[in-house]
Amino acid sequence: MKMHFDDLFSTNNGTHSPKVPVQIGGVSMTQGVGFSGGVSFGGIELAKHINHYFEVEIQNGMHVIKGVYE
Repeated sequence: MKMHFDDLFSTNNGTHSPKVPVQIGGVSMTQGVGFSGGVSFGGIELAKHINHYFEVEIQNGMHVIKGVYE
């Protein structure tokens, strides 16, 4: 399914954190884990994709990011 960055992550003072459990390239993040620009998860720098959509599969409550729509 197609989900927007804002559906998956919240932003506060330039720091982003998952709203739901997220997995990217085998790396999992849960609520409370913060990241900012320059940080990669599973080979993807998520902060570069604010305002983009992601291809997501939900597996046992985990939102698995499969790709990014540019």
